[in-house]
Amino acid sequence: MVELLFELLSSMVVLGVSIGIAIGVTRFAKKLVQRYARRTRTNLDGEILPVLNWPLGVAIVLGGVEASLLRLEVIQRTPLLAKSLELGVPIIWILLTGVVAYRLVNILLIHLAHIRRETHPGLISALKPVGTMVRLLIIVSLLLTVLNIVGVDIAPYILGWGLLGFAIVLALQPILQDLITGLYISLAQPYKLGDVVQLPTGETCEIKDITAQQAQLYNLVDRSFLRIPNTDLMKTKVVIPGECGIPLIVPFKLTSDSDFDLAKSLAKEIASSIPEVSREPQPSAYLVQLDGTTVSFEIVCWLKDPSSRRRVLDAINTDLRRKFTEADIRFPP
Repeated sequence: MVELLFELLSSMVVLGVSIGIAIGVTRFAKKLVQRYARRTRTNLDGEILPVLNWPLGVAIVLGGVEASLLRLEVIQRTPLLAKSLELGVPIIWILLTGVVAYRLVNILLIHLAHIRRETHPGLISALKPVGTMVRLLIIVSLLLTVLNIVGVDIAPYILGWGLLGFAIVLALQPILQDLITGLYISLAQPYKLGDVVQLPTGETCEIKDITAQQAQLYNLVDRSFLRIPNTDLMKTKVVIPGECGIPLIVPFKLTSDSDFDLAKSLAKEIASSIPEVSREPQPSAYLVQLDGTTVSFEIVCWLKDPSSRRRVLDAINTDLRRKFTEADIRFPP
């Protein structure tokens, strides 16, 4: 009887000490992080602190509970109680870790969406499926870990989940690629909403929105909207216009017996005479390819207004035909 009372007393002392340590550590950590958080510009530290602070205290108390219960001989002599303690404590540790990871994911995703809500409002739609997949992964990992602790053979489950996951990823590969690319675009910000870009197809567009899977562009020439998958957008070469405006390349071909210098001089004169073409840098003309009896040239100029692209092309091509004909510079048949 005396030994049992001594064991109970010592266990209570161990438990009390662990509770005291937990209170002291959490209070010290709270003050330390609050002091550091005042130096930062965001409130992320203040959001993460409660998530990490209380699990730290629970972990210390849990360690004290385990140590105090192990001091009781009655538990060691009772197989059921000993087995319950052996399995219960690791399970609680795993669940505690899972809760912390789950809540941290929520906080980080919400914070990320908050700081990018103005420049990339589509980031929220991109983060939702990513957050769902991460949370599902945490839950499945917790479940498999708990089953492994209680003695369940999880190898068949891992194999089954792996095959199922592989099949799902294979079937949804294009969608997942677009989601990941959309997330990357929102985070890295290679361009922002309102940027004017010119696609290799010649379409001059303004970026209106970037969603989870695709980007919405506004064609400044046709006055119409078009959507491009995020993956295709990243693979497509886009030109972000600078201070000079939008580059415009006008190709044309002449016969090999033409006066090349005169042709280039007339081409630059034609481009410079059009009001919509920037004067700085000045338009240029280049001989780009010799192909037997045909010679290829390009006029390179810059447009002040992207919406004037078709008008400028029409004017340049019309004047090329007229002035080259007057100068006896022949186009190939």
